Amino acid sequence: MNSSNKKIYIVESRDTRLAIKYNPLEDAIEGIVASRDEHLTYLNKVFAAKVVNIVDSLDGAFLDIGAKENAFMTKRELCKALDIPYAKAKQLPLKQLVKRNQLVLAQVSREPYQSKGASLKAEISIVGKYFVLLPQSKGIKYSRKINPLSLDQTLQERLTENGAGIGFIVRSQVTETTDAEAVYDDLLRLIAVWERLLNQFKLTPNMRCLYEPDTFEDEIYRRLYEMRTTRLFVQHDSEREALIAMGVQNHDIEKLKADRTKTLGLLDKLESLLSGNSFKTPSGARLTIDELEAFTIIDIDSGTFTGDQSKDDFAYALNLEAAETIKQLLLLRQISGVIIIDFIHMPTQVQMNFIEKCRERYFTRDDDFSIHGFTAMGLLELTRKREKPSLRASMSFDYRRGDLYHLALVSLENQLRRLSEHTNTKRALVVCEEPLYIYLRQRPIDGTSFGITLKYEKRNRAEASYAIQTLPD
Repeated sequence: MNSSNKKIYIVESRDTRLAIKYNPLEDAIEGIVASRDEHLTYLNKVFAAKVVNIVDSLDGAFLDIGAKENAFMTKRELCKALDIPYAKAKQLPLKQLVKRNQLVLAQVSREPYQSKGASLKAEISIVGKYFVLLPQSKGIKYSRKINPLSLDQTLQERLTENGAGIGFIVRSQVTETTDAEAVYDDLLRLIAVWERLLNQFKLTPNMRCLYEPDTFEDEIYRRLYEMRTTRLFVQHDSEREALIAMGVQNHDIEKLKADRTKTLGLLDKLESLLSGNSFKTPSGARLTIDELEAFTIIDIDSGTFTGDQSKDDFAYALNLEAAETIKQLLLLRQISGVIIIDFIHMPTQVQMNFIEKCRERYFTRDDDFSIHGFTAMGLLELTRKREKPSLRASMSFDYRRGDLYHLALVSLENQLRRLSEHTNTKRALVVCEEPLYIYLRQRPIDGTSFGITLKYEKRNRAEASYAIQTLPD
């Protein structure tokens, strides 16, 4: 195996699973997928949803999808789901169009929030690595980054043939591979998912979830995996089977070796990435990222960036390099919402050119960014669609502090397993900060599963959130 190949390590604790994509050549983390058992999400799930309450005054109905609060679907969306022309049904009472306990095929378009239930839509979309399937439409659409004529000719013919019967969008990720067979297989997999989902809907007598996207393995396949250039290291056979079902090649998967040194090192790198707020661009400019509750603020300092350009050219070049680094950090840390960036000052005309370049290269719609322009104070405003908490928030007990205790628990459990596998330790003391201590007293790690009896002790805040001390037998 080429040592420059990228590697994905799957590492976990009881309630957290992480997949970390690592580039040995650059000694850098290039992507992270995280899954927390307690984070139940409904977004983009497809349901046979049951109508429970029809409310003409709200121009819609409430449907049961198994959540605490019933989901809401507008009359327009219900008409689409029932294949009823909205123009003809607009003036009719909703009770003439749909009945209580009727099942409707629907997809969650907005998560439940506080006391409000989810929102539902009728047009189903199924996202793959190279395509977004739009099964209720026909025809092919292409990402703006793609020139259809540049695609493999045989692949073009196959896509055109399928597009006559079912709709889909060709994603920009197609340009990142030369394997036309892998691309086409992804489309066939999505079509098979839709056909299976539709058959289940026709046969089910009760409300049920028919399709659950963004599973841990699905996200690994779509966001991290590159055929023939990526090796995956899994801990369980079930993970191997799930990844193969997604489209990962069997020969790209290996069982994670007992030596946990590499994964522990990657967890340390991940902690530095999430806990730090100061970063450097390749040429030495410094970025400061403050991830706040309402928005994220990023400041750029020229640092040691030097050159013989004019002042405006200098600012433009530095800002472009900073924009590339900022994009990488935002994607790695999975930051979304409102983002304010204080770039080095540029004249108005240069700002306009800079915005266009950023839209093309860095803050693109493919990654859900929208650039809103520079304020009167020279700050760039952009937003990124928020679907879930940032990685720092999801790995913390208290998202406002960014304490990363959930990440510490992953590291702690793997440290203990490494201690069990490589030493004769039978007893150990875990000394940790109060929040971790309280958590572990309520949900202690089952050390007997790997041969170590554990005790816990509280300490005041220190440099590390926990420490392990071996005890005599």
